[in-house]
Amino acid sequence: MVSYNTFVESRKQIGRMRDARTFTVVLVVLYGILKEFRPSTPFLTPFLEGPTKNFSVQELYGEIYPFWTYSYLVFLIPVFFITDLLKYKPVVVLEAASLTLTWGLLVFGKTVWQMQIMQIAFGMATSAEIAYYSYLYAVVDKRNFKKVTAYIRSAVMLGKFFGYAVAQIIVTFDNGAYLLLNQVEFEILK
Repeated sequence: MVSYNTFVESRKQIGRMRDARTFTVVLVVLYGILKEFRPSTPFLTPFLEGPTKNFSVQELYGEIYPFWTYSYLVFLIPVFFITDLLKYKPVVVLEAASLTLTWGLLVFGKTVWQMQIMQIAFGMATSAEIAYYSYLYAVVDKRNFKKVTAYIRSAVMLGKFFGYAVAQIIVTFDNGAYLLLNQVEFEILK
């Protein structure tokens, strides 16, 4: 027979575990909002074509943008295996580091090969997104999967909404300050 003290202690332990899970969910949702806050995304091509970077359309679509497609394809399968092998946290950190490198190169890079490296880093980040989307399913109970799915998707949509809204406001009132969009994004990711 289980004593009353053992029962009370087990209930406290369950409460602490629930608090830790709640904290983890909140952190992952906040990370999702911040990682998807990308004000420069809708204005990436005008930024790269503009006076700050001055790339031609042929360079963008022929030499720079294809690197994302192929790097995403190359990184996707290894990221699946690394996620299974190392679990989720290192891959989420890899995603964050890749996003930081992406926007660091967007702000400071000037040559075609630096933009190609930027696209490769973005391919790594987008392939590592699988860890973000699946991490909470490993942490929470199965009965909470619908809630967690709603939280994750809402975080992504909120981040995109706020990022795009801020971008539209900055571009409208600052007459196309595309570099500022990338600087804001880089500072948030840092």
